[in-house]
Amino acid sequence: MKLNKTRKIIIFYNKFNKSSEKKAAHLGNLLAQKKYKVVVSSKINKNHFKQQTEANKIRLIVLGGDGTINHVVNLLFEIKKNFADLIMPELALTNMGTGSDYVKSIYGKKNTRHWKNYLLENNLTARPVDIGLISGLANNQPFHRYFVNILGIGLSAAVVHDKNKNEKDILMKYVPNFMAYIIPTLKNIISYLPINTKVIINDKEYDFLLKACFIAKGSYSGGGMKFGSQANLFDGEFDVTAVGDISLFELYQNLLNTYSEKSFSRNKILSIKSPHLSFKFFNPVSIEYDGELLTQVTELNVQIIKSALPVCFKHTSP
Repeated sequence: MKLNKTRKIIIFYNKFNKSSEKKAAHLGNLLAQKKYKVVVSSKINKNHFKQQTEANKIRLIVLGGDGTINHVVNLLFEIKKNFADLIMPELALTNMGTGSDYVKSIYGKKNTRHWKNYLLENNLTARPVDIGLISGLANNQPFHRYFVNILGIGLSAAVVHDKNKNEKDILMKYVPNFMAYIIPTLKNIISYLPINTKVIINDKEYDFLLKACFIAKGSYSGGGMKFGSQANLFDGEFDVTAVGDISLFELYQNLLNTYSEKSFSRNKILSIKSPHLSFKFFNPVSIEYDGELLTQVTELNVQIIKSALPVCFKHTSP
């Protein structure tokens, strides 16, 4: 459904990003000039959604990348847990993060820079997409989180850890966004040791020396690397790639393939589609979901929630 001007727009921005508030205010002014009802906020609560109906959903514009999207989605589901009748707003996404990988699956990798035009020209239509739910034990405490794009285990979590640490270095402000992932990736390829893992996928049990595992709903991660070559936002399954203890040369070669959108080679790599997976780690590991880090994980369950979230895509005529 395309947006009519009686429906409310909420622009959510990350208050910890110094430039985000100004960009949110500027976008709000542009939309207000087109006579839309606009609220700009760095907070989300149930009061924002009181008046909406299925026929008159709020459009929630998320200014940020995968981490900000993840924060918003987990907030929405936390509200829904306490208010079961909450109608999910339509999410309209931007490419204002470091990697902005999920939005590449929404608009197309080459079209993400046009997000503002799609919003201002009202050229968006919402469709319900699948998301992932993770649960298990971390630091001996139960947890559950939602993710929209990719869950990474092992190597990718180490990369996210170092990327976050590098962001505090003033010199990193002058490094292109995609290099924020390349630099820690090159470091950890050499140093990261495989982890002893028991995995259950489609009722089959595997014992793995696992270097990395990518559980994808979206196609891209790490600033444009295509890990989810068979990922589909609507099919009710994850695209799972589990990388064993392969040689350094093979790992470099495969990571180069992800940037050129080729598939991983099959040597010591498991590639499968599944709606549910579970992991038992013999030693605590770190995972990352949409770029958010969770440490000291010993048990992990991953499952699909089908058609859970209305997300805006570029409108195409039938």
